[in-house]
Amino acid sequence: MKKIELQERRARRTRYKIRQSVSDAARKGLERYRFSAHISNNYIYAQVIDDIRGVTLASCSSIDKAFGEKLSKNAESAAKVGAALGEKLLAGNIMHLVFDKGHRRYGKRLAALVDAVREKGINV
Repeated sequence: MKKIELQERRARRTRYKIRQSVSDAARKGLERYRFSAHISNNYIYAQVIDDIRGVTLASCSSIDKAFGEKLSKNAESAAKVGAALGEKLLAGNIMHLVFDKGHRRYGKRLAALVDAVREKGINV
């Protein structure tokens, strides 16, 4: 198999498990949303998705104009993006998330992104 096919397969497997846990929580009356992160060659993107309604609730990236200048793709930038997303989630009164890493490994940049969201008081 090619590298891209393997990545897509891992991402599908991860998202399937996450969607199952989100739908199980919805049946129990809990609101849990999917926190999806993507790191490209240059930038970091993060968004919170409601899979039941199919809507993006909040998003943030390292190229947002709110940061003033474009951020790079290092762990410090990931922490800034995570903190900004955490602020948006607090404003929207969203407190419980399930992290979707896609096909990526849970490395330094993803850990910095998630830790910054957790520092704002969001349960990830």
